[in-house]
Amino acid sequence: MRTLLSPPRETERTMIVSRNSSEQDIHNWGFVGTGSISATVAQEVAAAGAGRLTAVVSRDLARAQSFAERYGFTRSYDDLDALLSDPEVDAVYIALPHTLHSRAVLQALSAGKHVLCEKPLATTAEEIQSILSHPRAKDLVVAEGFMVRHHPQWRWIEEAIRSGLIGEVRVFESFFCLDARPPNPGFDLMLDIGCYAVHFARLAFQEEPLAVSAYSPSKDLVGASLYFRSGVAHIAQATHTMFGGRIHIVGSDGSLEVFSPVHSPNGIARIVVSRRGEAPQERTFGPAPQYALQFVDVSSAINTKSAARVPPANALANARCLDAIRLAAQRLSFVRL
Repeated sequence: MRTLLSPPRETERTMIVSRNSSEQDIHNWGFVGTGSISATVAQEVAAAGAGRLTAVVSRDLARAQSFAERYGFTRSYDDLDALLSDPEVDAVYIALPHTLHSRAVLQALSAGKHVLCEKPLATTAEEIQSILSHPRAKDLVVAEGFMVRHHPQWRWIEEAIRSGLIGEVRVFESFFCLDARPPNPGFDLMLDIGCYAVHFARLAFQEEPLAVSAYSPSKDLVGASLYFRSGVAHIAQATHTMFGGRIHIVGSDGSLEVFSPVHSPNGIARIVVSRRGEAPQERTFGPAPQYALQFVDVSSAINTKSAARVPPANALANARCLDAIRLAAQRLSFVRL
């Protein structure tokens, strides 16, 4: 099996800095939330020069001040409205518990701020529809934070499918497993993990499913099938198992096996490409600052008055699938979308 290494012609960090070489292309960001994901994102954005870390808010002012000092934010707040009233903040990055996402997004829109919100954008399709219906939603950029869509691996996969490299996609299979349930009282298996599988399945088929079925004997295990016009996707999510994740996309002329769909332990993402009548080829992708890249995407959308890579309409379609899977699991039945 041949290995095809896919190094960028220049490092991703250099690409980001060069794209943002003009001061007017860089935006002032306010961070809503001081958890571990906010820390990871702040470090990556600062290192890549993908935005200015202007303000951060937490319910605990001391925590906000400590976070600001550690990661280089200019100022800190203990009230969201105060941060949203800051005239120097252009856009906000929201990383709160899922149940607080939609409310924070709506507050930000009302304050005239652009929004990048960690996935899921909201917990239900109804909540996302309320975001889309906000009077300022059409004038401001709102993006759902699926950072993987900005990783070179998924950019390559998306283009490979679109170009017909493996023919028409017929089957999608995935599993995402955690060795323990995260210590988060609001943890929801489908919203935390399953949303990736649904998002990737929709990306692979390049259409929306017609129906779903699902089975969930406990909060720690969900299996579901999504039925598309051209094929079917089978997804499984579990906790209290060996950690791991895989995706297999099978088309009429070939297949893609994705060994590190979201996070790679060693930073190297690996895909095996198989085509009818040809020897399998391994393609690898080196480490890339996918969180910073999504900030670049949102900044570009702001500057060009266009949609971000993962806009609210996409988030709505994903949420409709997640709602249907939840209902199908409750009823042990087939649910049409």
